[in-house]
Amino acid sequence: MMRKAIAALAAAVLLLVGGGLSVMADNTYQYSYSYHNGELVESLPAFELRQVIDNRALTVNVTMGGIVDVEVSDDTIYLVDESNSRIYLVDKETYTISSFLKTIQNEEGGIVVDQETGKQLMLSGPQSVFWFEPENELYVADTGEERILVLDADGHYLKRIITRPEGMIGDTVFAPSKLIVTPIGKIYFTVNGSTEGIVELQNDGSFSCYFGTNEPEVSVIDYIWKMLSSDTIRDQMGRTYAPEFSNIDVDAEGFIYATSLDVESTEKLFRFNGKGANVIRSAGNAELTGDAVTGLVNTTTTSQFVDIAVSDYGLYAVLDKTYGRVFIYNFDGYLLNVFSSRGSAQGQLRTATGIAWDGDDLIVVDGALALAYVYTPTPFGRVMLDAEEYYYHGDWAKADEQYRTAVKLNANYYVAYSGIGRNCLMNGEYEDAMYYFELSDDKDGYSQAYEEYRSQLIKDNYGWVFAFIFLILGAIVYSEVRYQRKKKKS
Repeated sequence: MMRKAIAALAAAVLLLVGGGLSVMADNTYQYSYSYHNGELVESLPAFELRQVIDNRALTVNVTMGGIVDVEVSDDTIYLVDESNSRIYLVDKETYTISSFLKTIQNEEGGIVVDQETGKQLMLSGPQSVFWFEPENELYVADTGEERILVLDADGHYLKRIITRPEGMIGDTVFAPSKLIVTPIGKIYFTVNGSTEGIVELQNDGSFSCYFGTNEPEVSVIDYIWKMLSSDTIRDQMGRTYAPEFSNIDVDAEGFIYATSLDVESTEKLFRFNGKGANVIRSAGNAELTGDAVTGLVNTTTTSQFVDIAVSDYGLYAVLDKTYGRVFIYNFDGYLLNVFSSRGSAQGQLRTATGIAWDGDDLIVVDGALALAYVYTPTPFGRVMLDAEEYYYHGDWAKADEQYRTAVKLNANYYVAYSGIGRNCLMNGEYEDAMYYFELSDDKDGYSQAYEEYRSQLIKDNYGWVFAFIFLILGAIVYSEVRYQRKKKKS
């Protein structure tokens, strides 16, 4: 009994010292932010570690190296090993690796010869892959050879090679790093060190334009100093270049999502429309910046987002290299959950490099540990995801049910209160909406509900309001008449 009491007391102390964080058996932190003061609050785990994919998953005589990217098709998980120039094909049912890509074959299984070198076509330092579902094609950013390879979904044979197209302008080299393909077949990719933006190609590989704007952070002092300086001094100070993008993804509607880890970037997350303007929503009280001073450790080092993965219903998971964490936001920019941490224990990340959705599971890869973690939703996470999916597709009633279940499971889940408030607002229950928006400290939602409540109040009591106004006007007129009569008598 004494041992149990001591253990319970120790657990309570650890919980208090940890700032109200939920620590799982796999060494991953689960938390969110208070909408009232921006501090960390305890959260039920939304995801739990289900599977580790590492060298033990290999059934071939090779060793996995630096994994830098992950992609998912219907039945396969693709892991990109840049250091060994290989792409591993992981069976989603067994989580085993029985084959990998290194040399490229033709449709008949024969050797493909590089026309320039005369040697067998082989991968060289690939940095990402993308599965293009409409055509069952696997796009490979073969970065070391400055080309894009288009293979069949299983990587069995080469379909075509895309190299630097004629007419491509600018100083950006054709060395695709992270690439995606939109539903209509347009190709977008980033280039390490590029300051000209994301490269856009037509589906035939021809150059289209540089896409997306990443504004640099320029201090007022530097701006004024440059304005007042001579041309010679300005030339010596150098130009201010646009920060580069670290990764990209695409949603079902064709909007391009991007991340930037450059400290000079004014924004870290992007959702670009067709014109290249950032239209990402930020309705939540937590900024789309990850952790900084408000993180688990008191430091001014901010999160660095290395990858982003968008679900089929607007959720996006962002991978933080600095703290080894996964931040999950909904379409409106509300922070739903944060999990994982930096370290070398199981479930932790030493060098986070890539993330992808597999249905509602999340797959996170680590370059230094040469492995992939498969996280699956907990019962609370299942409710959280279902609520967001229903809300995204406009099924307000079912979303409301899930939000109410979520707050029963986790009273600190402020997003759910806001979700209930939004449902009340859409149903014309403005007073109830105000109540739930106040619980979640959702100022924008509360203002909207209050305006509707006030308008409805005036409309329902229009006769009384008009009578009151008429009575006041009558009293003013009567008072003026009496005053004038008294004035004449005097």
